[in-house]
Amino acid sequence: MLSHKLSRSIKHVLWMGTVAAITSPYCSTALAADAAEKDKDTMDEVVVTGSLIRLPKNMTSTSPVQVVDSEEIKLSGKNDITDLLNQMPQVFSNDIGQDLGNRTPGLSTPGGVSTADLRGLGPNRTLVLVNGRRIGVGSPNTAIQSPAPDLDQIPSALIDRVEVSTGGASATYGSDAIAGVVNFVLKKNFQGLQIDYVTGANWHQNHNTYMQNLALEAGITPKTGTVHDGKNINAAITMGTNFADDAGNVTAYLGYLKNEAVPSGNRDFGSCQLNVDDDLTGGFCGGSSNSNWFQLSKFGGTTNAYSVSGTNFVARGSVATTPPAVFNSQPYIDMSRDDVRYTAGITAHLDANKILSLTSISIL
Repeated sequence: MLSHKLSRSIKHVLWMGTVAAITSPYCSTALAADAAEKDKDTMDEVVVTGSLIRLPKNMTSTSPVQVVDSEEIKLSGKNDITDLLNQMPQVFSNDIGQDLGNRTPGLSTPGGVSTADLRGLGPNRTLVLVNGRRIGVGSPNTAIQSPAPDLDQIPSALIDRVEVSTGGASATYGSDAIAGVVNFVLKKNFQGLQIDYVTGANWHQNHNTYMQNLALEAGITPKTGTVHDGKNINAAITMGTNFADDAGNVTAYLGYLKNEAVPSGNRDFGSCQLNVDDDLTGGFCGGSSNSNWFQLSKFGGTTNAYSVSGTNFVARGSVATTPPAVFNSQPYIDMSRDDVRYTAGITAHLDANKILSLTSISIL
């Protein structure tokens, strides 16, 4: 009898729970509709919060990682990977004792090295990786104050994507990643033959009348009209194939890059060194003062400065001399230096796990 009553009670509880489960969504919906109807005249905004909101591209992590893939590199038309990096706002280019790219003159720095400098903290504070592995210092020049990897050794034709992170990287990689990390991910299983050829040049119209007038006042003949210079060529051949049932791959590449120099004198705005007037209202053409300078030292100071004109000493800058008292070095400075680079290499990998899975071993 007791078991019969208990069974009827359990059935009753289950039936009530089923009715509640069926009717509660409709009741909740009706109550929510009534609340919305009452508040529709006073609602100003709707704020949606939660972790399920989708974030835009390159913002999918706590420390955002900017990714530039091979298609974007190709569409940019850049023949040098450093040109693409310098378009990113995280990458700086400042004079800290090391050349940061192939477009800088290298006048006061050793030159010949291309590096990445994130947030202006120096290239030695930016970690450069290739497929997640560190690469060593790219120049043996001990005069470089901030030694860092040379990006020119990375084959641009094999780059699948470039990942740039500027936040929290030092917690993982150490003090050499204080500024951030640049990771070059290369194509892993390239198959076939690919030939890339890109060429270009500069076409500049000199029409800066302000700088042209300043140069003429200083006795300098500025460049005028149309100038064609800076011709560049970038060619690459990439060959690759898989082997061992696609468990491994071997890829070889050859690259050639040539950039002609762009002298500063080919631009009217670069025809002379521009100095600012004392009252900051204008400018004038200057130059190197270490030209045709003769000055005697004496106890307690120096004598007046002189220049040699023919066989006589004249007050420096008083008359036109050869060489001049102020030498214009701009025609001898390159806005973009001459650059020739050859690259070649072979990469290979083999997945041992795939080989073992394809091999059956039987013990008799």
